[in-house]
Amino acid sequence: MNSKLIKYILTIFIISSSSFAQQQGNAGVESLFLRIGSGAKQLSMGSAASAYPNDAYAFAWNPAGMNVVQQKQLGFSLFTLFEGVQYHQIGYIHPTLNFGTFGFGIARFGVDDINFYDDINNIPVDKGTFNFWKAKLTLSYALTIFKGFSVGINGNAYRDVLGEYSANGFGLDAGIHYGIRSRTILNDLHFGCTMYNILQPSLKMDVEQDILPYKIKAGIAKKFTFTNKYYLLLVADVDQSELKENEYHFGMEVGLGDMVFIRGGYENEQLTAGVGLLYKNLQIDYGIKSIGDAEYFPVSNLFSLKLYFGKTIEEQKELLEEKRRLEIQRRFNEKVQADRLREINESLKNGKSYLEKGDFYNARVEFSKILKIDEDNKKASELLQEAIEKQRLAEEKEQNQLLEKEREKVSNRKDSTFVNKKLTEGIEALENNNYREAIEKWEEGLERDPQNTKLKQYIKKAEDNLVDQINISLNRAQRLINQGEVSKAYDILNQAKEQSQDNERIYRRVVNQINSLNKSVDFATNFQKGKQYFDEEKYTLAVQYFSKALKIQPDHDEAKNYYRTALAHAKGPTQEMTEEVRTMFNQGIILYRQGHYKKALERWEEALQLDPYNIKLLKAIEGVKSKIKSFHKNR
Repeated sequence: MNSKLIKYILTIFIISSSSFAQQQGNAGVESLFLRIGSGAKQLSMGSAASAYPNDAYAFAWNPAGMNVVQQKQLGFSLFTLFEGVQYHQIGYIHPTLNFGTFGFGIARFGVDDINFYDDINNIPVDKGTFNFWKAKLTLSYALTIFKGFSVGINGNAYRDVLGEYSANGFGLDAGIHYGIRSRTILNDLHFGCTMYNILQPSLKMDVEQDILPYKIKAGIAKKFTFTNKYYLLLVADVDQSELKENEYHFGMEVGLGDMVFIRGGYENEQLTAGVGLLYKNLQIDYGIKSIGDAEYFPVSNLFSLKLYFGKTIEEQKELLEEKRRLEIQRRFNEKVQADRLREINESLKNGKSYLEKGDFYNARVEFSKILKIDEDNKKASELLQEAIEKQRLAEEKEQNQLLEKEREKVSNRKDSTFVNKKLTEGIEALENNNYREAIEKWEEGLERDPQNTKLKQYIKKAEDNLVDQINISLNRAQRLINQGEVSKAYDILNQAKEQSQDNERIYRRVVNQINSLNKSVDFATNFQKGKQYFDEEKYTLAVQYFSKALKIQPDHDEAKNYYRTALAHAKGPTQEMTEEVRTMFNQGIILYRQGHYKKALERWEEALQLDPYNIKLLKAIEGVKSKIKSFHKNR
């Protein structure tokens, strides 16, 4: 076993030598998987990926950084290193909407079919072939603790095989990540830190035991987005581990039209480069990099293939919101349908009762209500025709009796004809739900026959129904206002206003509601305009609109708070604090630094009573409120 092929020397001896580990001690040598890295994309960017590992191999750089990945990704990588040594990787990232992000990876490094010769009496004897390989299985999980801040963990299983010898080990990695989302220049600024081997793997092959050392990798990344499809990403990392000096990594990526990605990097006094091509859901990444010492090893070609599938987190949020909106609409429709059926059943019951009692007028009103709600209601239509026919027969009978009594009086007969005509015209208007016209017709008939009891009863009932109809319209308009359907509410209120002109009390109520709606619309318009200018930091214009809104609703707390803050911003730091205010401000700072946030808030709010538009006080109060809110949330 003393002589070995050069291939074996290059793959076994060099791998375990200083080209990859640099140092060796009680902690063992650094894992090849950590030393080489994962994915052609990150390797072509100088291996700087702890702050923004947006890739199918994100867990290998920072398990917490998996939350940067917004869509499920599956990656395959193939690196040919030297002398037939192959490095294969599979990575999968599975982000979820509510349960964090999961990751899975398999990596294998090695060479197969190594020829083995042994010297027997100076004669090389072929002993066959053997394999040398190292494998790593990773299961990962990341969870966002609060806005922008995530933690993650890797569980790693290792296996080394050298011919007939093998070793197994298990280790843990942990990571943290923080990303900023804002409208300032700090948007898309990311920080990351990974602690490898916090539980150090121990691999024992034959009598040799190797304990993998810890390693810490920290970095920063900034993404500059110029349009929706063009961006520049800058990344930087620093590595620190046992028994060797710090290493620094720098990289960049330029995205062109969501299709082409140009990359470059610098690490260990070497340049790296690469390119990526994306077509629909398939991306190919290529990189070039010297694995190990460039003096002894050629530049390696790195290939990765990535598949994107499923919906992004943002698309899932939109679908969830749409589902929630549809559920609210469904419940609302169910309630409307239930109210509709209840109203139909109630009117049907009342109409039948009136019909049995011979009160044909009210029976027709109830059946007409049903047909107004459901014009295809066959039962209501049949009962309405029955009521009309019975009323016609009853009226004919009554008219015949009247005509018989008044046959001898020609003038009275003419009046009776006119009255009956107006009675019929009024009934026809009633069937069309035109209560006002019906009342007008019957009042014309009543002028000819002031003692006509029937006309008086019809007028009284029609007036009551008109009031009920207007009240229903007012209630419906209020519901539409609450739902934001202002235009429809205006239409209904204007109709109610026209119908109620002869009823002073109802008419006044309708006019008051229209005026109230006008004020609400004016307030909402000015308030929203003020918020728009406030968000755009146009505080002088914001003050004008908040002032207009407060003239309409002086007690609106949110508008008052916006007005005061906008006015403070508009004035700027033009006025120094008085001695009393400054003293209270400094006392609040001391309390804040001591961790007495509520007491600091109380002190600053007392100072704000004396100087209500002081920008320093307002910012201090805003900051301590945010601190208190964050403190309660994390308890």
